[in-house]
Parts: sequence; structure tokens; C-alpha cells
Amino acid sequence: MPILATQAITTVLTNSLSAPVEGLGRLGGVSLIATFTYTSGGTTAKAYVQTSLDSGVTWQDIACFAFATAGATKRGHISRQQTLAIAAPTTGTMADDSMAQGYLGDRLRVAFTSTGTYGAGTALSISYQPA
Repeated sequence: MPILATQAITTVLTNSLSAPVEGLGRLGGVSLIATFTYTSGGTTAKAYVQTSLDSGVTWQDIACFAFATAGATKRGHISRQQTLAIAAPTTGTMADDSMAQGYLGDRLRVAFTSTGTYGAGTALSISYQPA
């Protein structure tokens, strides 16, 4: 799977944005894998996977992967084929370990946040596979 973004996490991060992956076209879905490499310290580390429906003018959360003080890998899949209720888009406020089905633009990026001071070598990586 291609890497969407990787972020070293040692100090507090507030909405640290990755470069967007653009030109994905009309995605039918996307599979995501979040890998948290933990060394020591810290409190929380989150990755908000975001998409844009208007060519990067505005962004909205489509997945939130949340971690604390243990290494872990989490997976999820978002499908465009879901029936959706009307909802206001969120940016960096989606509930922990949740996904918003149906919303997929032609680009993806990640917003990283963390609290506490993690030890050197702590990192959070997001991989993706268009479907």
C-alpha cells in the first residue's frame, strides 16, 4: 500500500498537515491502515484522514485513528456507495476510531495531533489503497 503520510511524534502537535495526495479521480472507496510506532512517554496521538470535495479549498475528516501509549495497527475502509444523512463536515474533531462513509473527493491528506511528549522514534504512519 502506498504511504499517505508519516509523522514523527515527539512534541505536542496541533493540526500538523501532510502534503495532499492529489489526482485520485473518482474513488469508489479507500482502504486505510494506521501504524503507530511507540517508544515511550506521551499521552495521545491522532491521525485525521481528510478529503476535499472542492479541489482542496475546504477539507473534511473521513477517518480518525486514535492511539495512546502502546504500539498498534488499525485498519478501516471507506466506501462512496453508502447512503448518507446530511451532516456538517468536521475538521480535527471526529470521534476517536471512527469513519465517515460516503465522502470521498479526488485528494487525501492527514492532520496529526498529539498531547504529551513522546520519546524519540515514536511515529504515526497512514497507508492507503484506492478501491
